[in-house]
Amino acid sequence: MSGSEAQPHTDAEASLGTGALIRRMLGLAWEYRLSCVRVLAIQLILLVLGMLGLGLMGLGVDYIRYELSIARAVPSPLAVVATDGGARGATRQQRDCCEFAAAG
Repeated sequence: MSGSEAQPHTDAEASLGTGALIRRMLGLAWEYRLSCVRVLAIQLILLVLGMLGLGLMGLGVDYIRYELSIARAVPSPLAVVATDGGARGATRQQRDCCEFAAAG
């Protein structure tokens, strides 16, 4: 026997066929279905917040590039960049809270 072969842990597991193991796994998934749905929902929220943060970062970069490309006096570019940074920080904080909830 080589070391790469999987060894069954108990005699009961050795006697179960593939179909029985699949039914057993599906039974466990059904038993914990609410937890599975919760984790999937949190992962979807994390994805949306990540995309929102990426979009806000792109907006900030585009604004800075636009302002640097034209030679005129800008009333308050710092306010726009600060608002963009604040919005990205807020979405990051929400994302961190969701990651913490998903880990617990």
